[in-house]
Amino acid sequence: MTYYGDEAFPALSDEQWARLQAYGSAQEVESGALLSGVGEATHDLILVDSGEAVVVRAATARAAEAVVARFGTGQFAGELGLLTGQATYLSARVSKPGQVHRISPVSFRQLMDEDPDLSDVILRALMARRRHLRAGEAARSIEILGSEMSAGALALRTYAARQQLPHTWVEIDTPAGAALARAVAAAGADLPVVITPTAVLRHATPARLAGHLGLSYQPVAGPLLDLVIVGAGPAGLAAAVYGASEGLQTLLLDAVAAGGQAAASSRIENYLGFTSGISGAELTGRAAVQAQKFGARIASPSQAARLDTTHERLRIMLTDDTTIEARAMVIATGARYRSLPLDRWAEFEGAGIYFRGDRAGGQGLRSGSGRGRRRGELSWPGGAVSRRTRQRRHPDRARQ
Repeated sequence: MTYYGDEAFPALSDEQWARLQAYGSAQEVESGALLSGVGEATHDLILVDSGEAVVVRAATARAAEAVVARFGTGQFAGELGLLTGQATYLSARVSKPGQVHRISPVSFRQLMDEDPDLSDVILRALMARRRHLRAGEAARSIEILGSEMSAGALALRTYAARQQLPHTWVEIDTPAGAALARAVAAAGADLPVVITPTAVLRHATPARLAGHLGLSYQPVAGPLLDLVIVGAGPAGLAAAVYGASEGLQTLLLDAVAAGGQAAASSRIENYLGFTSGISGAELTGRAAVQAQKFGARIASPSQAARLDTTHERLRIMLTDDTTIEARAMVIATGARYRSLPLDRWAEFEGAGIYFRGDRAGGQGLRSGSGRGRRRGELSWPGGAVSRRTRQRRHPDRARQ
């Protein structure tokens, strides 16, 4: 099993369970019945009234099918995709007959809005489960195959890490990489390749992966957007939390992924309220979930290209020519890295030239190709790293 601890498997009182059941509909289930399949755009929160349900990672080219979690009587089955809108990458089925209550996505959103006590318990469980999934067998559900010196592969790894997607990186120049390439009939010209339970994406990009997983921007029927925020760093995430918590229909866009520069920091010690420090990924990951709890939608990679203010409603045009209309807009795009005026510079960005050494990028810096940093160490200008942290790493620079 992948999940451990009370946080991922909270014990609910009879009164709390009854409140949860009120949001769902009862269903008798037989052993072997499928509760949710792989690749579904939406899925329900499953309350196990009696019997047992298992969550399964499908067989891959390198591993047999694996059970990653079991849920018995009085437990609920669900994953963070209930909030993020990510398509399912695991399946759930009945292992022992009994009864379940199914809470639909619409009712789940209603639960998040109406019952703060239950929503806090469920959110903590979903976040804890995602952490365990990323470290366990479920990480084989998304496999990224490529070269460490590939800018395209680095972009995919950065996107997957910032989105907190359970995934596995497989270097092509290893026996495991060669075996995986043969299993999916991938040639060198196809790299980078992403293998999911339902597809093999050749020449994969973050945009294609996001589209496949249901994380890119998709127009939805409903009222006009009240607020569009461009830039999902700490400032943009904060704006999304405040806007959505006040009942505004809020959409948050980012050209790369939620988190911005802060997500690359291995430790932030000067952020208000975190006296012992916190990693940038954890800080921005919590903020993204908080915004989505209040109903904000986050879409990435979705890059805004133009803003038209000549009409009654604001019109934001994306680089793929998609037009989004809204009543208001917040621009929180943050910093842009400058480059040297050298020939072929862009060709080597992410493939020998790096603006930072984050958890994904640092692994690609080997001795002999420059002074690499330890995994998880940080190197970027203007980041949210405290003076104390700089002094510990570079005593001679801390006084500057």
